[in-house]
Amino acid sequence: MKSLMILPSDFAWVSEKKILGLSVLDRIAKGAKKAGFVPRDGCQEACLILFPNFLFSTDCWKILAAEQIHEGEAVMSPQNPNFILLKSESSKISERVKKSVNAEDLQSFVRSSLKLREINLTPKDFIPVQDQDDIPKIKSWLLKGLVKDTEGFMSKHFERRISLSVTRLLANTFVTPNQMTVLSLVPGIVGAFLFLSPVRAHHVLGAFLFWLHSVLDGCDGEIARLKYKESRFGGLLDFFGDNVVHSAVFFCIALGWKNNSGAPWAPLAGALAISGTILSASFVYWTTMRKKEGEGPLFTSVSEDSSTTRFIDFLARRDFIYLVLLLAIFGKIQWFLLMGAVGAPIYFLVLIGLHLRSGKFS
Repeated sequence: MKSLMILPSDFAWVSEKKILGLSVLDRIAKGAKKAGFVPRDGCQEACLILFPNFLFSTDCWKILAAEQIHEGEAVMSPQNPNFILLKSESSKISERVKKSVNAEDLQSFVRSSLKLREINLTPKDFIPVQDQDDIPKIKSWLLKGLVKDTEGFMSKHFERRISLSVTRLLANTFVTPNQMTVLSLVPGIVGAFLFLSPVRAHHVLGAFLFWLHSVLDGCDGEIARLKYKESRFGGLLDFFGDNVVHSAVFFCIALGWKNNSGAPWAPLAGALAISGTILSASFVYWTTMRKKEGEGPLFTSVSEDSSTTRFIDFLARRDFIYLVLLLAIFGKIQWFLLMGAVGAPIYFLVLIGLHLRSGKFS
């Protein structure tokens, strides 16, 4: 376990001014805690010493937490002089470190006292915090870091722009991630009921509300990651809430198709789509969420194998929502039900197959 020592800053606002819900000092402390660093007053163990003149990304915190460091060694970055990771049993080292007045003073002392090793960082890993004029850049950097590389094209380049704008507005309010999850369910459920109507315009509005649910559903995770409020309960609420909305959409399309046109295959198609959705959700919960302990975020991939995870992420992308909109516009919303009737059971079987291949079936 590594310890953390935050040295005094000349900027009082880093502990007072909130940036998207948290001050700079709060962000450093919470990011460090999430990565496994523990606040300490000395350097008797591996210790990260820093001035609060920058912010680390989540990935950078993980890199530093995993860094192996030996007695009498110090790790620094030429790109960011405001932090040093060191290990020393000498109390003199600890006392001298506490008296450092700036990054240059700290680095000069460490260079003359410990064995130095450099670690390279990229612009994605941290952002400087020099004065309050930097706040707009810091906000943009924090929000950009919430976008996942595994997201679909439309989600990353269109939906996220909208959800991040909403998150930016809500970050400094008392709205919690779980409240946002519940709020995002409302347009999805209302949209589902509109598919009961025989009127095409109602289907288009229902598809739009289904899309709106998808957009707002991204805000809960964004707020949770932004304010370090990720939780097991929140992950379960989000996961099962999505599946409730999808099942409601399939059910209402099937019932509306049956009542409005007498389609004999509508109930069967609805049953297949809903059962496939429920079975897949139950399988993912049983294999990856059920045994997850603690208050951290849930890991929802079926396997840790990278190729398997990428394939499942691809299948789970939400770009299909635009197909729903197109089908509604052209009066063919029942086609989405038929796709679900075929695709949802196949997806369930694929999950089983991938999990069997991983050798972790239990």
